[in-house]
Amino acid sequence: SNQVVGVGTTLHKFKHNGSYIFIPCLSYHLPSANIRLFSPQTYHTIYGGHSTVNGDKVEQYIDPLRVRVDIDNNGSNVPMVYGCHVSPQEMKDHGPHIRSALPSYQRKTDALGSFSEGLFQNWNLSTVPVDEEFDKVASSFGYGLPGVGVPENTNLSSAQKELLLWHWKLGVSMQRVQQLMRVAELRESSGAVTTMDRVIIPKIKSAANCPIPMCQSCQLSRARLRKPKVAKSKAIPDNAGVLSREQYCTGDFVSLDQYIVKTPGRLPT
Repeated sequence: SNQVVGVGTTLHKFKHNGSYIFIPCLSYHLPSANIRLFSPQTYHTIYGGHSTVNGDKVEQYIDPLRVRVDIDNNGSNVPMVYGCHVSPQEMKDHGPHIRSALPSYQRKTDALGSFSEGLFQNWNLSTVPVDEEFDKVASSFGYGLPGVGVPENTNLSSAQKELLLWHWKLGVSMQRVQQLMRVAELRESSGAVTTMDRVIIPKIKSAANCPIPMCQSCQLSRARLRKPKVAKSKAIPDNAGVLSREQYCTGDFVSLDQYIVKTPGRLPT
């Protein structure tokens, strides 16, 4: 099976106007692959330029060059470049002049997986306190309304805020997150005990054992339709006027409510 074992900047050799040019790109290393894949989208994202696709060719516009790659219409029906491998000597001659593509690959993410260079200076290591990061992330869900992330909210401890951050990032239950924060012991049938290190190393140690706070999204997902206990009554025509039936005779005194309506015509009732 294909397995990526590395990532880095590669050089690809293209033929242009009878000579060779060397184009870099960001590539993944799969030892079992028998072809080299060049991604124009990745190249243009990192180094600029653009490409156009025609029925029989693809043209890459790399200022000031226009590199043509023919489409293999009789075979794979994709653009094919033959002899694109670079020799060790060519790599030694041209490699030092190529700008690395790795800075575009090393994305540092915040608690929600988005890029935030201000929060992260190295891999997965936040340089701001948990409270400040939690306030930034929690406020994005509030739509301008007061939320749990405001500094005035003292109902959540810093440990609970860090637990919520991991819960929002991984999308698993907070009980599971706390399990990943603890050292686990696996006892085999032979009696041997294997100690497994923590998968998540919390900044605040008490996050692995703190009381689990309430998550608004989890509460909404657990909501169910409820039927209120309402008794419906249905009128029986035969019982209409049963209280006054056969209680009055002609000429009996009765009391009526009277009101004046200045609108001409009959009343709507």
